Parts: sequence; structure tokens; C-alpha cells
Amino acid sequence: MGVDRRTKKGGVPDPVYVDNPDDIGNSVSTSLSAVTIPVAVAETPTDIVDAYFVREVATFTLSANATLLAATFAATAGHGITTGMVVCFREGDRFYQGEVTNVSTNTITVDSPLDFAFTTACAAIRGTYNANLNGTQANPIIFRVTPVGMQAGIIWHINRIIITMTDASAMDDAMFGGLTALTNGVLVRTTGSHVNNLFNVKSNGEFALRAYDASYASKAPSGSYGFRVRSSFNGADKRGTPVRLAVDSADSLEVVIQDNLTGLVSFNIVAQGHRVYA
Repeated sequence: MGVDRRTKKGGVPDPVYVDNPDDIGNSVSTSLSAVTIPVAVAETPTDIVDAYFVREVATFTLSANATLLAATFAATAGHGITTGMVVCFREGDRFYQGEVTNVSTNTITVDSPLDFAFTTACAAIRGTYNANLNGTQANPIIFRVTPVGMQAGIIWHINRIIITMTDASAMDDAMFGGLTALTNGVLVRTTGSHVNNLFNVKSNGEFALRAYDASYASKAPSGSYGFRVRSSFNGADKRGTPVRLAVDSADSLEVVIQDNLTGLVSFNIVAQGHRVYA
């Protein structure tokens, strides 16, 4: 691909033109104002972050070092883990999340085999990810994603969150899932270095207003009605920047439940992004 700079009379530069081959190989002279040039952005190799927002119930410890690719691990007695819970491990620059499928005394089975040999020194948390709970402003229930527990200097950039709800009742924009519109609303915020309220939604329509990409799923004969929405942060046509969560400032991205959502079948939120280093 060749580039030339044509000049107007008086030596004033005109727009840059590119000899841009067409789809049959002919050279086509095109102004750069009419084309998009791919730009390679240098970046540090990172791991993808794709994690449920979790209500952290309690910490626990491993009684023995875990085995890479094993679907079971040994927890110290009194762990409190039950089937259906989510366990989260953080150690060094590694993070793991898995759903518990079986508990046999202190031997715990998870749905996703361990992708790192976590040691007894890892940060281990048990919790739940279904946010169909009863919260109030006085006693809110908090679901979060955070890199806290990993090594110093780790930063997560969260690019978007995806939310799904299912309900036995039909849904529309004036409702929250299949429930009456909320009084206090579901709050999305960051905490840590500072508290920043990102948005609050009380209805499906407000989800669409704040996040867009909202859609409904019809009920199957024996299924549930569904609602899903995506809220993106970075990108010139979005909010322009990812949500930055740093270990060193104990940052979290939180979903705060302030109303009774027990009428929903499910309410799940996932964060997606990648890890970087300070």
C-alpha cells in the first residue's frame, strides 16, 4: 500500500491519499478521510476476567494444596460450604470461580476443574450468585466482583456487565423482571479508592435507558419468562473507559440490592474484562 502527499498551489498540503488495492487487486487512490486504518495497540499479556457478581458469605481455608485440573478440593472442617454455592480462590495473579456440585464432609466438588494449583495460603471465599434476595436500604445485600486477595499491583479493567432475569410472570418495561417496579432500585457502584454510584434502575425500561441492548425472552411451555441486558463501559460510543479495579486500593464493582426480589426465579450478573498490571 503506497502513500503520497499531494499539494495544492502555494505548497499547502492536501489530505493524505492512500493507494488502497480494491477487491480485485487494482490500486485505488483514496483520501484517508474516507478510510479506516487499523492501528495495533501495544499491550501487556493479560488474563480474561469473566466472573459472577457474588455475595460473599464467609471465608474458608484449604486443608491441603489443590491439584491442577482437579474437580475436587479439600476444605478445612467447619467450612460451611453447601451445594449450589460459589467458591472463589485468589492467589498471586490467579483467580478462580466455580459452582459447588457436591459436598462430602470436607471434600468439595465443583463444576469447573481448577485451572491453578491453589495452595493453603490462597484467599478462599464461599458465597452465592443469585441476587433474588430481600434487601432494604437499611440492610442492603451486596454482590461484588473484585481482585482483592490477589497480589499487589494487579488491576482489573471491567469492560461490561451482563444481567439476566427469569420469572414466572410476563415482563414489560414498567416492571422489574416480572415484579412491580422497585421503590429503591438496584444500585451499581464502585467502592475502594472512592465510592462512585454508576446508575440505579427500578424497572426493565430503566435498564434499557441506562444500558440498552435489552431484550425479552418468551416463556417456553414449561419454562420461565426472561430478560437480559448488557451495560458496556469502555468504547467511544459507550462511557469511554473501563471500570478500573485495583488490588492496592481495595476496589470493588458492586450491585446493591435494596428491595425484595424474592419473587424472581433468578437474577444473575456477570462482569467481563481483563487483568493488567500497575
